[in-house]
Amino acid sequence: NSMFKSDDKYLCIFDISPFRKSLDEVTEPSIIKAKYIVKFLNDIIEISNKKNLKIYIKIKRSLYKNVTVHKLYRKKILDIINNEKGIKFIENNLSVEELINNSVGVVSYPYTSTASLANYLKKPSIYYDPSKKLDNNDLVFSKGIKILNDKELLENWISDLI
Repeated sequence: NSMFKSDDKYLCIFDISPFRKSLDEVTEPSIIKAKYIVKFLNDIIEISNKKNLKIYIKIKRSLYKNVTVHKLYRKKILDIINNEKGIKFIENNLSVEELINNSVGVVSYPYTSTASLANYLKKPSIYYDPSKKLDNNDLVFSKGIKILNDKELLENWISDLI
């Protein structure tokens, strides 16, 4: 009894919910900033819309209950919920394996563990780093998963999936 239809072509997205400003300076590394995570989402959405590809996004924290989530990020998610038709948000109770297995590929925010899981499940899997702060040749830290930090490279990668 799966929620996935076999003809559903979608890209699976795993982001990070950034903390509100007062917390993020202290607790999070420099790439985990709301502006970069919003760009991560914007770039993927823009490319997917162009390619007519659906997106399933798995959110880490519940936005409605969580006051620690950054305002900019919360605003973006609500904007997606209200205005984007081809995007589904996946609840936490759904199996991540099933989500990944039924997708055409996985784009993760560095360095979420889902990229490794997708790799293990033999699904095309990359990290997308819109901050351009990570060394995209550092395959040790990324556990052998490619890091793309350029929107055009991301678009080419997505085109190859479909």
